[in-house]
Amino acid sequence: MVLSETNMATSTFSFMYQWQTLIGAALGPFLAIILSLIGFWLRSIYLSWQDKKEAVRMVEVSITQTLNDLYSTRKKLEDFVRRLSVLVAEGRAINDNHTYFIATTNFPAARDVFFNADLPNLKFGSPYLHNQLMFANSGIKEINSWLWEMKENFSTLMENTKFMVTLEPKPQPAHQRASYADDLDAFANAVETFLTYIRVCVKGATQIKVYNLKLMNGRMRTIWKYERARFRYFKNAEELQKYRKWQNLLDRVNQAIEVEVNKSLTEAEEGYARL
Repeated sequence: MVLSETNMATSTFSFMYQWQTLIGAALGPFLAIILSLIGFWLRSIYLSWQDKKEAVRMVEVSITQTLNDLYSTRKKLEDFVRRLSVLVAEGRAINDNHTYFIATTNFPAARDVFFNADLPNLKFGSPYLHNQLMFANSGIKEINSWLWEMKENFSTLMENTKFMVTLEPKPQPAHQRASYADDLDAFANAVETFLTYIRVCVKGATQIKVYNLKLMNGRMRTIWKYERARFRYFKNAEELQKYRKWQNLLDRVNQAIEVEVNKSLTEAEEGYARL
């Protein structure tokens, strides 16, 4: 009887040992796969975090250069408008019947405003920043296109003015002076309108810079605070969709950062005035 019980215990132990060995052999590769997947997932999260961190850094560098170029272009065009005003005053001050007026000034040598066109393609996890960068990209393209067109138009105006006084029979001097002064005045008004658009782009670029600095200091916290709809109360699905609507998002974030944007603009204007 004792031998039988001993054999039974030995058999049971052997059976359990074999099953443990079998289970261990099966779980070993499985656990290795699980650990590999977890490691891959954690690595992808880290790389994504690094990419977004680098994207935010690129925005900071690029938008700073864009703002510098916008302010520089604005200053050159404002100086140009003042020179045009002086020319108009000089032309209209002449009061005789034999003097033609063809004095001119140079269109400012303004280079294209810089904007990194790759920025809207980067991943930030922020719909607000993505949309603002797309608007900025479109706006800067318009500015650079208009700069080139205005330079060409002003060159054509100067050439036509000189050509007019070589015609036979020549135009009446008083008529030529009045026509030229009107053309210069109209051109100055067109530049003033263009300057208004530049000021709008300056504000948009400043909004990007202010919000991007928030992302640099705490990306996830900033996005949750200003953009996410989760953990917020909505009476119905319609209110939720309204909250998520991208135009409402832009307006909501712009309003939330308005004080900081205005402060940044004021400081920039003070520095700009010292130029």
